[in-house]
Amino acid sequence: MLGAKLQMQRSRVIVAMLAAGAIIALITSIAGFATLAESQSNSNRQHEEEVKSLMKEMREMKSTMSTMMEKMDMMIERMDMILGIMTGDMMPGDMGNGMEDMMSQEPLDVVIKMKLPGQKVQVGKEAEIVLLVLDKEAEEPLEGVQVLIGIERGSSMSTMDMMGDMFEAEDKGSGEYIVRFTPDIEGIYTIHTMVMLPGRTMMDNHMDFGIIAEISNV
Repeated sequence: MLGAKLQMQRSRVIVAMLAAGAIIALITSIAGFATLAESQSNSNRQHEEEVKSLMKEMREMKSTMSTMMEKMDMMIERMDMILGIMTGDMMPGDMGNGMEDMMSQEPLDVVIKMKLPGQKVQVGKEAEIVLLVLDKEAEEPLEGVQVLIGIERGSSMSTMDMMGDMFEAEDKGSGEYIVRFTPDIEGIYTIHTMVMLPGRTMMDNHMDFGIIAEISNV
């Protein structure tokens, strides 16, 4: 009888140990799954941050490429113009009817004008010219657009003697754009002004302004 009781107690102990082992195994498994889930969550967050970073870089690259394409288009048009003069297809001062029409046509989408018409500047001193750019249809100031400037010594397309590279006018707000340059000789200067808009070439919204530079007597 005593042996049977001991056997039963031993069986209960074994069952209890097996049950405890199963519970420990279950708890360990749950903890393992929790750790894995947390690790996966952290990994997902890390991947999400990486994707966001890559998307940001791609947007910046797209913007840079778009700007580069616009500048390349402008350079190509300018090179075509210069090559036309060099090969004799266009002559300074006598560019032919096609070029004259292109240079004298009114801008398609905007109105460009000088804030101080007839403004004169002094040789050797930095000049500041204020241009007003308006939306042609709305007749309201056009802000935040790229306004490219080329300064030519002489009247429009008469010399092609450009003062350095083209540059952007400073956006002052309220449709006002500032052009700064320093005349180095006395005479006429042409401010070639191009308002760059999506889907338009640099000549679609182009306007020339003449400026007279004088030698100061002071």
